[in-house]
Amino acid sequence: MIFSELDMAIMICHMSDISLFVWGPRGIGKSNGVKSYCNSRFHFYDVNGKGSIPYFSKDMRAAQMEASELRGLPKADDKDGVTFTYLTTKDLPRGTFIDEMGNTWGKNSDKKPSISPFYTEIIESDKYKENNSFKTEIDEKWKFKGQVEFHSGILFLDEVNRGEDDVLQALFELILDRKTGGYELPLRITIVGAGNPSGSRYRTNTFVSDAAFTSRWCHIKMEINNDYISDWMTYMKSTETDNGVINKIIQFCAGNNDHLIQSEDGSEELIIEPNPRSWEFVSRIESSIIKLSDKFKDSGQKDRIRTELLQGLIGVSITNAYKNWAAALYPNDILEHGVNSKVSETLRTMKRPEMQGLMLGVANVATSMKEPSQKHVDNVITFCKWMVDNNDYRDLAVGFCRSLTNNELESSLKGAALINPSIQRLLNKQQKIRIWYNALTNDPVLSIKIQINSWGSEIKLNKK
Repeated sequence: MIFSELDMAIMICHMSDISLFVWGPRGIGKSNGVKSYCNSRFHFYDVNGKGSIPYFSKDMRAAQMEASELRGLPKADDKDGVTFTYLTTKDLPRGTFIDEMGNTWGKNSDKKPSISPFYTEIIESDKYKENNSFKTEIDEKWKFKGQVEFHSGILFLDEVNRGEDDVLQALFELILDRKTGGYELPLRITIVGAGNPSGSRYRTNTFVSDAAFTSRWCHIKMEINNDYISDWMTYMKSTETDNGVINKIIQFCAGNNDHLIQSEDGSEELIIEPNPRSWEFVSRIESSIIKLSDKFKDSGQKDRIRTELLQGLIGVSITNAYKNWAAALYPNDILEHGVNSKVSETLRTMKRPEMQGLMLGVANVATSMKEPSQKHVDNVITFCKWMVDNNDYRDLAVGFCRSLTNNELESSLKGAALINPSIQRLLNKQQKIRIWYNALTNDPVLSIKIQINSWGSEIKLNKK
């Protein structure tokens, strides 16, 4: 990834609550990129768009840390000597909420208050009510009248792959669960890690290559190219060094990239593979990119950043396959058109894995609808009938019915309600709204076919 697009990558991961790991050689400005991101964003903006209280930003070096700086030091209770509390470092971000004075407080489980308790305490005091000069001072100072925001920012952990095993184990838990020992990471604070590529020129901890640890991050690699050189030149010109010296250095380094930084030889390739957690992260990244569409310079930048973030979660080959994948049919084709002649023709050409994916997709979209129309219900039932009548997909039809009704039935009944008429009779007496269950069981032909596919024959009941 080019340096100028790092800010956008951090924004997407921050919005998606995904920890970002930035790989790159020493000295290229990884930590400065994080600081720049936080210093250009604020918790409070006035009517003129001027911000105050920049995002939290803390740079900590994993190579110089002890595990207790994350977990905290256990302290036995003075009364019983058995109960432990944890004393954690003051350097870590504290508090889920923040006011315009920079006061932070609250836990992630707390409901966001409308007014800061610090502001409330002041305006309810006798001094505020009785002393006009003090009241004027407070009113001028608290321009936002105690407004509360979520405490946002970045906890930057540099040199992660140089950290000791116990530090990385503590970090392991913090990344996924947002807490470790006695410390809880505030809700809108995201972790960004950084490391130098492993190899002969760096002494690193091989624990970082552990698949379980790797899968908790989205990985990107910083590139040294013409765009980076241009950004570096702009930065150098902004320093206070003598301009003649700066121009000489810029001209010398710009003529050969190796003069700026030596290429990294012998570095090991980071192995990134997909897993269920990483696909959840992909869904968050994709959603955030859609929400931030107007923030990209152009479609090219959007595609580059999207591609690199996805590659950092599921690997290069799977990312390419995912981006190029196109289904013969999508769930909305079934929901909107049912199994008409065109859809039916396409269904007959699909292989079983494709059909299974479509079946689960239709069930997911259908059950996500708060109030499905009668057309949608009818089309879903038609699709189910098509599978039941097809010898190759009868078992999928049973699974499809269960997926449709999973959220409508008690857990103890999920496996039996659709295939046992006795249970159906009991459920039908209850006054509960079960859209998909009712649609499936109210069709007697379909209901009997589901029973036959499950039991091998129709269940006969004694009429009473």
